[in-house]
This record gives sequence, structure tokens and C-alpha cells, in this order.
Amino acid sequence: MKKNYLVIIALFAVQMVFSQDWNTNFKQAIDSAKAQNKYVLLVFSGSDWCANCIRLKDQILTKDDFKSKVESQFIIVNADFPQKKKAKETQPQELKDQNKKLIETYNQGSVFPLVVVIDSSEKALGKVGNEKCSPSEYAEKLIAYIPK
Repeated sequence: MKKNYLVIIALFAVQMVFSQDWNTNFKQAIDSAKAQNKYVLLVFSGSDWCANCIRLKDQILTKDDFKSKVESQFIIVNADFPQKKKAKETQPQELKDQNKKLIETYNQGSVFPLVVVIDSSEKALGKVGNEKCSPSEYAEKLIAYIPK
């Protein structure tokens, strides 16, 4: 019984750590970027319908090679656009409204997945979509948009 509790606690701790890497509040991310002298990575995803979005997250964005290269330079924000009824119903209206504004501003073509590099003044510096490359190479593509 004790062993089961330890497993549950360990899984919860892993989830807490993972969830801290992904912000959903764009304004807070911009404020953090200003305070920490960083940039924002705005990830447009369809978490429950877009196979390429799921693949990008699983094979690139959550990998240690990617995270170690970007963590010192970026705040990551996920703008998710779920399609399944249950996910849409549980997403707060405030988040839906924010994401609608973000897609109108930074992703007018509604491309999924799309990762946009944004500076702390909310200017888009570059975009990378679905690409076949390693997590490290993907990070380098995003880092290349940072002004020297």
C-alpha cells in the first residue's frame, strides 16, 4: 500500500515539474520575459486533434536536448486549440479569448503546429513549423531568431 502511494506521489511530482515548463498566460509570460531578459516561445497546438502537434511536443519540445538549449533564453507559452467537446468545455473562456487574439496576431494562417519567437515587446521575430530534425536542431532554429 505504501508503495502505491509513493508511485502516485512520484507521478504527481513529475507532472508538477512538467507543467511548470508550460505557461498558458501570454501576458504573464511577456512580463516574465521582460523581468528575466528572455524571449517567448509561443507554441500553437491542437492537443487533441493535431497529430503533428502531438508529435512535436512528444519528440521535440519535451526532450532534455531541446529544453536545455532553450530554458536560459525563452519562456514557453502553449496556445492550445482543442477540438473535442470535453476539452473545449473545460478550457476557461478567458483562455479561449486570449488564444483567439494570439492566433489573429501571430498565426493568421492557422498553421498547426507553429512555434513563434517573440521578444518582450511582443514583436514576432520568426516562426518554425513542423520540421523533421532533432530536438537540438529545432532549438537552434528558434535561437537563430534572437538578435545578436
